[in-house]
Amino acid sequence: MVSSELAIASLTTYHRPLTTTITMSFDNQASVESQVTLPELLKRMTDAGGSDLHITTNSAPQIRVHGHLSPMSEFPPFTPADTTRLAYSVLTDAQKHRFEENLE
Repeated sequence: MVSSELAIASLTTYHRPLTTTITMSFDNQASVESQVTLPELLKRMTDAGGSDLHITTNSAPQIRVHGHLSPMSEFPPFTPADTTRLAYSVLTDAQKHRFEENLE
């Protein structure tokens, strides 16, 4: 299993949709699925005056505003699979392969 932090500091145009599915459970109720995209996270970051987006396994996304990290509490913590899918959504196949070999 690959676990890493993805820090993104600027908006970029991508050639394919960037979507990850996050599943949450509350007190044994049915799972609730929501879709979150990287462009949506970046838009919310810039709307809040943020300069960096931090995506880390087992944590809600965080944004840096005026030098301080603040969680985006409207999102649940991302699982390792969520984080990997989101990170891989912006990598080419060659970059994914290099990441998996070097863990960088």
